[in-house]
Amino acid sequence: FMEMFGDLSSPSCRWNKNKLSHICVNYDDIKCGPFGTQLNKNEYTATGVPIWEIAQINSMFTTKPVHFITQDKAVSLNAYSIKPGDIAMSRKGNVGRCAIFPETLQNGIIHSDILRIRVDQNQVLPVFIVHQLRYSNHVKHQIELVSSGAIMAGINVTKLKQIEIHIPPLPLQQQFAAFVEKVDKSKFIVGARLAGRLCRKILTKLSLSDADYD
Repeated sequence: FMEMFGDLSSPSCRWNKNKLSHICVNYDDIKCGPFGTQLNKNEYTATGVPIWEIAQINSMFTTKPVHFITQDKAVSLNAYSIKPGDIAMSRKGNVGRCAIFPETLQNGIIHSDILRIRVDQNQVLPVFIVHQLRYSNHVKHQIELVSSGAIMAGINVTKLKQIEIHIPPLPLQQQFAAFVEKVDKSKFIVGARLAGRLCRKILTKLSLSDADYD
């Protein structure tokens, strides 16, 4: 990220800046999950439409949801929906922790502790924005300044919308997205190979153990 876009906190940074709210199609594309009377815990169900929470963000959406609501309830809460390409951010505790909602998961509703950022992909790519939110000192400093709370840090929608981000040309963002995809595929292949080797070692040990009892 730094090699391609440089130090975004540097005064010499040449990229244009804009507020997060200005890189979305609609002003309400930055949204906090439903509160209080909008969604009570007694409305949770064992199956149905998933509620995506901080635990899933922390795991980059590799952990499964544990709370669900009915389809009818999800329709009434459509303003708080999350779909592939959306950025989900923790608004409490570990403020700023974020991940892109993947295409492989079921659309759902965000929890009240989650902020959803749905960007205009004609201006910016989600993968570029999420990396900027994670790694840009310029952005992290802004989030730290507006995060309030004597006991637990937190950020609200109004403050998040005012965060300024840098916007390089879209072709450069596309190059970065292609690079990230290539790296992710390499990690998957390496992980699969390591898992295969570990599995073979375990099976070999089990075979040897069985032989001892023959």
